Amino acid sequence: MWKIAGALLTAVVMLLGGGRAMVAGAQEAMPEDALYSVKILSEEVRLLAEGDLLAKLDLALEFTDRRVEEIVHQMDAGLPVADCTLTRLMNEDDLAIMIAAQAGDAEAPAALEKVRARFEEHVRILDNLQTGVGPDESALLRQARQNIRQRLELLDGDLQDQQLRVRILEQVRGRENQPEAAPAGKHNPNGNVEAGLSPVTEPDPVKGAGG
Repeated sequence: MWKIAGALLTAVVMLLGGGRAMVAGAQEAMPEDALYSVKILSEEVRLLAEGDLLAKLDLALEFTDRRVEEIVHQMDAGLPVADCTLTRLMNEDDLAIMIAAQAGDAEAPAALEKVRARFEEHVRILDNLQTGVGPDESALLRQARQNIRQRLELLDGDLQDQQLRVRILEQVRGRENQPEAAPAGKHNPNGNVEAGLSPVTEPDPVKGAGG
């Protein structure tokens, strides 16, 4: 799988006329930047290439941190927050939950607790942004916090309970057929993010995982 992922990233970089320096430089890009699509693509390739389940979880959580940082950045800069940033945050939150819940019986409780702690931190960060923002941003923040809290409710219980983990998986998978809509009217200023980027998809990293 890593060979396929590496070949995909190489092909994309070649098409863009860049190289490793471009991909490295894109990691600090924000949604309004031209290299943001390279950043997102490189994240998806890294997830695809990572074969270790817990390492994949760490990547997914790192990327959720990035989405929250991007929301903070755009609001602090007085920029409109792109719909796709919120949508991608929710997709990556669900991805982290699914990876953690599908870990083996020995690893899943701690993995889900790590996810829960990270989501709680994200809510705290978004709560601190509420003061002094406009009505559109207030609506986005409410939506983001509500979505994260819904995910926290899934994790409210005895994470040692295998049946709870099964229910968590069922509910997260059920959302795939009923995607959440971001608040309307918010667009990336230069339009480069919305141009056909695929949402984060559920990996198939855990077939045969213990538990």
